[in-house]
Amino acid sequence: ELVRIGASRPARLPAGDRLGCGAPAGGRAECPSVLRTATSGGTAVPGYTPAQFRSAYDLATASAGDGHGATVAIVTAYSDPSAAGDLAVYRAHFRLPACTAGNGCLRIINEHGGTSGLPAPSVSWALSDAIALDAVSALCPNCHLLLVEAASNSFADLGTAASTAVAKGARYVLNEWSAPESLTQDSYDHYFNHPGVAMVAPAGNAGYGRTFPGDLPYVTSVGGTTLRPTRYSTRHWAETAWAGTGSGCSAIEVKPSWQRADASATTGCPNRTQNDVAADADPSTGAAVYDSYGTSSHWSQDGGTGLAAAIITAAYALAGPPARGSYPASYPYQHASHLNDVLYGSNGPCPLNPAYICNAQPGFDGPTGLGTPDGIAAFAAAGTDPVTVMDPGTQDYLAGASTDITITGLDSRSGAALKYAASGLPAGLTVTAVPHSLNAVVTGTLPAAVQAYSVTVTATDTATGKRGSTRFSLVATGSLVSSAPVTTSIRTDIDPGDNTGTDCLDAGAQTAGTTVTVQPCAIDPQQLDWSFVGSPAPGFGGVLTINGLCLALSGGTVALAACDQGSAAQAWFPVYGAGLANKSTGTCLDAGTYSGPLTLQPCDTSLGGQQWLAQTTLQSAVPDTCGTTDDRSEGVLTPPPAVIETEPCGQSGVDYDFSYDTSSGLRSGAGYCATPEYLGYVSAEAASSIGEFCQSGAYSQWAPLPNGEVLNIGTGLCLADPGNSDLPNNQLQVQPCDGALGEIWALG
Repeated sequence: ELVRIGASRPARLPAGDRLGCGAPAGGRAECPSVLRTATSGGTAVPGYTPAQFRSAYDLATASAGDGHGATVAIVTAYSDPSAAGDLAVYRAHFRLPACTAGNGCLRIINEHGGTSGLPAPSVSWALSDAIALDAVSALCPNCHLLLVEAASNSFADLGTAASTAVAKGARYVLNEWSAPESLTQDSYDHYFNHPGVAMVAPAGNAGYGRTFPGDLPYVTSVGGTTLRPTRYSTRHWAETAWAGTGSGCSAIEVKPSWQRADASATTGCPNRTQNDVAADADPSTGAAVYDSYGTSSHWSQDGGTGLAAAIITAAYALAGPPARGSYPASYPYQHASHLNDVLYGSNGPCPLNPAYICNAQPGFDGPTGLGTPDGIAAFAAAGTDPVTVMDPGTQDYLAGASTDITITGLDSRSGAALKYAASGLPAGLTVTAVPHSLNAVVTGTLPAAVQAYSVTVTATDTATGKRGSTRFSLVATGSLVSSAPVTTSIRTDIDPGDNTGTDCLDAGAQTAGTTVTVQPCAIDPQQLDWSFVGSPAPGFGGVLTINGLCLALSGGTVALAACDQGSAAQAWFPVYGAGLANKSTGTCLDAGTYSGPLTLQPCDTSLGGQQWLAQTTLQSAVPDTCGTTDDRSEGVLTPPPAVIETEPCGQSGVDYDFSYDTSSGLRSGAGYCATPEYLGYVSAEAASSIGEFCQSGAYSQWAPLPNGEVLNIGTGLCLADPGNSDLPNNQLQVQPCDGALGEIWALG
């Protein structure tokens, strides 16, 4: 099940502009084109010409002489039956050399590499194809073009097409699509991890918000600008951030070492930031495009971040082959002086994020990254840092526990080994290079004190002496075992949409080896009273106990067994949609259709048999700190009638009980649901307030993350105890996910 992070909202487009494909269904990609449907002046061919783009980005010399032998792949969905003919018209009109299948310049294949059996056609996706083919042709007329048409706009088909493009020899791959960042996108990441290939993606056209695959550290994420001629600069062009471009601080993707400058957790983005660079995307200043498939007016003026991404991909191709084993997304960061810094414009607001995430500013910013092309030097391999180390993200361990933290080295151009060193590690921990690998591992035993450590790891290429560094937080937490676990029935909604929870997890005879089943909740209650006891360690989940025995996976059977707190087969952790996943398999407890035994299946909590309801406590990694509901309405139903705040653990009552329910709401035993306070967007003062009524929607949905954070789907922010406080009555908030003590919770 694909779960978007961030509340969806319509694109912020002026009158006369519209999305090329409209909004996609869940789990699908959207094409990145925007149509300029209102034009003026009666010009036969509206939009910027190749000569104008070359002038704006100082690419005239490179366009004339470079790009020979370079293959640019354009990865798209569905088929464009007119692609070859339309490209011929465009290139002939602007007197560019012919690029046809006959002269070997143009190839059109399906996602598996075949030239026959192309997918079904699509009028809307054909326009995006035309924008990409025309824009790359305008700037790199000597490049060869490879159009790879996926069977659908699913991530699996588009990812397969991207890998096929690389297998067919493309060193420059334009992924002409985007999708909102989602919790389950990691299973598709490998399609875009190709060292030595410029993998490029647009940031999307719906304004502020994170998008996949541009949020991946392997990919160059391209934002959009408004490009206009001007008499008031030596460049003769001016750019501002385009209101429609995407940008953001990723909730789930880690930051590479070359993007460390904005990594401060309090004033910047601790994770991957979008974007890296930008180019023209505003359809009001868009490109001249020729597209005859399903259109009445073949020439049009079009934009979108798909246009911007095509411009950047062409710049990479003009700059020459990427270095073997390197990630070209890092190149602009080594050559920022060869980019046009964009100073003004906004795609926001971006509440609770630093202003630069959605507002252009001097230097790096979210909408435009480091800036737009000023020649090709920023996209060349020459002079770039050859060592990239990935930020492993905040690492949360139980104080006194053993650690095993992998530090990933992504590239070392010499092919030599990397030598690792670290500073800030607590006593007892060391970093060691992994033999026959570019990776390292941090091992040892943490001190017993609850404390956070700021760690810097540096990898040095033993042949060249070049290095790359990354920083992360290592947090030693207190125990997350609840002092007063709640004993309750664990209910399931087998019928999707039922929401009655009338069927319960049944322990039967309550003896070791008893197969656990689902039965109507009306039977003997003693067979149904379970306790969810959290593990001391963050992110490990907890055990489900009854009569001193634990729910366990044994030989593929879900049964009772003697409790072993360290056993992954007995550890269960909540996942988005109120699922219960087994730690050893990552699959979810499934009641099926009530006609068979419990099984473990791939997690898809849209299925009723994977939705489980149980009362728990909200235990913080801050020692002796729990969440509780404080009703502040005093009989007046004006928001917020109640808040979640901190109190010492060990107390009982409905205000201390929570459930993670089927609509993914964090529900208080008093009947309230946690929702970040917002009016259209979350306000800057947003606290995690409790609504009088539980309502549907992304702002009421929460997802437990692997290290113990609890992510709000609507905002992409995490439930937090501000200042990691153990004082009573400290109102909880939502804030950027940085894995601090006050962001680590156990529902148990």
